[in-house]
Amino acid sequence: MKQTIDLSENNGDIDLRILKENGIKDVILRLCWIGNKDNHTKDKLIDYYYTQAKIYDMNIGFYVYSYCESVENLKLALNYIDNILNELNAKNNEIYLDLEDKQISGLSKENLTEQAKYFCNYYKVKGYKSGIYANLDWFRNKLEYNELKNYKIWLAEWNVTKPSLECDLWQYTDNLIINNKRFDCSYIIN
Repeated sequence: MKQTIDLSENNGDIDLRILKENGIKDVILRLCWIGNKDNHTKDKLIDYYYTQAKIYDMNIGFYVYSYCESVENLKLALNYIDNILNELNAKNNEIYLDLEDKQISGLSKENLTEQAKYFCNYYKVKGYKSGIYANLDWFRNKLEYNELKNYKIWLAEWNVTKPSLECDLWQYTDNLIINNKRFDCSYIIN
């Protein structure tokens, strides 16, 4: 199975050539965080990572970390995301909504699932392959997993030999070591 590494400013200023030389041909880059009061924040290294990934001819996907507490707040954040995608001149990539923050963990399943579906449908219409990133607990207890199976499912489940749910990407570790640096790594299943 092919592997992909997800990168954000938390990984620091790394040379993606080293990842490519170690067999990583796919990356998923964090675009930004989105919130409730226009308090959105672009990842400080997205431009650098995107340029590097293009130079080394890597397959590029994106993710957006969400603190949004309602579909209405999510809708207001979409222009912010679109502006970053336009700045990068990124088209037709995969894009995921990352739902895992404690701040939104108390929201209803219906609310979180509606946010996920709205995000996925919005980007699907724009030509992107869209999906949801969450851990096993969130997919089982905080989201209506069966309502999201028409989209890409990126499941975070570590320390097991196979994923517990059907998924397109399986983040199987937060501890892949390449060149003395630690990365989150996923298998691309579909």
